[in-house]
Amino acid sequence: MRARAPIATLALGVVLAVGTVLAVGGCASVPPTSSPDPQLVGTWHLVLATDHGTTVATGAEDITLTIGDSKHTGGASPCSHYRASITGGLGAIFIDASFVGRNIQCNDPALAKVDNQYVDALAAATVATIDDGVLVLSSPHSSLVYLKPTLSSIGTLQNTRWALVQPPDLRASTAVSLTFGNVNELTITTSCTSTVAHYLLVEDIIILRGVATMPIGTRRCTPADQVAQAILTGQLTADVSSATIAGPATLILTNRANEEPLLWRAN
Repeated sequence: MRARAPIATLALGVVLAVGTVLAVGGCASVPPTSSPDPQLVGTWHLVLATDHGTTVATGAEDITLTIGDSKHTGGASPCSHYRASITGGLGAIFIDASFVGRNIQCNDPALAKVDNQYVDALAAATVATIDDGVLVLSSPHSSLVYLKPTLSSIGTLQNTRWALVQPPDLRASTAVSLTFGNVNELTITTSCTSTVAHYLLVEDIIILRGVATMPIGTRRCTPADQVAQAILTGQLTADVSSATIAGPATLILTNRANEEPLLWRAN
């Protein structure tokens, strides 16, 4: 898998490019096309949203945008589903977005706030760019950054199981295994706990969402177990991690924030 710049770096570069487009284009009107640009079509996963200089979402909220024809465009936000009408394409884009259903989770004010801010930012977008597989929808005050998973990258790790090899102190303190399921579910198992999350894999970038840790039966965690669990979940959930398959039986997971690798062997 080829090296890729961190999401924050890619997002900054693309946003700067968007600013240049806005500056050059000024107030010139670009007539919309009748359907979305083919390069935009597909399901995109939000990895970063900002509005008026503040972070709205970071990718952990499981927000999607599926762009199809005029009747099949919309997506899911933390506690809602929405529909959208998109015309234009790369460069000038025109989006009309609105909610079509909200679930009980919207009773949480924090989730409802993310929902509202995201859809407002989506509807405000006027510029679309794609750079190195990263889609950015921007307005003068907001930026939505998306990635699109590929079937080849998802299939690479589906239905595989791995045992931790390095770092040796974690391996020696507790038995640790990592399992990628067939429905984009990842499980980290130690001697006393099981952590389950949904994973999104885009080329070499892996993002975990909905992380939940549960005890295994009545087993009691030793201090070593607790330390191992904290390190593993922190390594995989902080910022964005990269996944590299080195040979047929070796998996290397590296956190982009601290560059400390976890080495796994297939079992």
